[in-house]
Amino acid sequence: MDNIQKEIDKIIENFDLLMYYDKEKLDNEIVYNNGLEHGKKEGIREIAKNMLLKNFDVSYISEITGLTLEEINSLKENKEL
Repeated sequence: MDNIQKEIDKIIENFDLLMYYDKEKLDNEIVYNNGLEHGKKEGIREIAKNMLLKNFDVSYISEITGLTLEEINSLKENKEL
């Protein structure tokens, strides 16, 4: 009976470790993916800024970058160029 209990305890311990590892891995993936998304958005904003500096039409910038006209005008108004 003691052997069975020891085996059960080992399984529970391993399961707890696995659950902790999976949560850590998931948390890391979420942070990584959020960082990628943020970087992508910043890159698109930089492209839009460069296009504004080259006097591209705002509607064309919107079409190319996927930014809204409001977002592009905000870049212009905030003098982020």
